[in-house]
Amino acid sequence: MKVIKTENTSKSMEVFKNSVAKVKESFKNNFKRNMIIIGALVLICGAVILNIKLLVNANEENYDPSYYDDGSENSNAGANSEKEDSYFAMAQLDRAQARDEALEVLYSITASESATDEEKSNAYVSIEKIAKMIEQEANIETLVKSKGFDDCVAVIGDEGINVIVSCDSLMPSQIAQIQEIVYEQAKILPSNVKIIEKQ
Repeated sequence: MKVIKTENTSKSMEVFKNSVAKVKESFKNNFKRNMIIIGALVLICGAVILNIKLLVNANEENYDPSYYDDGSENSNAGANSEKEDSYFAMAQLDRAQARDEALEVLYSITASESATDEEKSNAYVSIEKIAKMIEQEANIETLVKSKGFDDCVAVIGDEGINVIVSCDSLMPSQIAQIQEIVYEQAKILPSNVKIIEKQ
């Protein structure tokens, strides 16, 4: 059988090749954009998981007084105080690092040429939301400490806020003060405020 090459066949092949090239190019552009979005989601989920782990550790952290005992009565109190200070400092540092990673991904989306206008707009909204949360958390921590607590870490999430305070036991009036501060600063209802005592 003999194949006869006609002008229509060659034009059809050229159109087919152009279509395949366009599909490949479109896939490459969408692949980059999709990878950026997936990366952003992974980092944001990582930040949420880190915050949850941080709060679980606040409840379950073990303290071995014999490790710090040098025979004096004040040695345990001093060691416990240092451990509390380092806990709150590490909690704030972990929270800041998680937020910085999420912001870095969001900024990369806004600077990406392959991202759509809608994706860039959503990234800007997320950046503003994170910036507002950082400001609210800082205000809450400052105001809670002004009520006589040695230290405080506030972590705002999608479903509420966790407030970790340095104290032995909270009185109902102190719980009410913390809930009032949270509502004034972040408009989060008391039912969505979880207060954790860190001894």
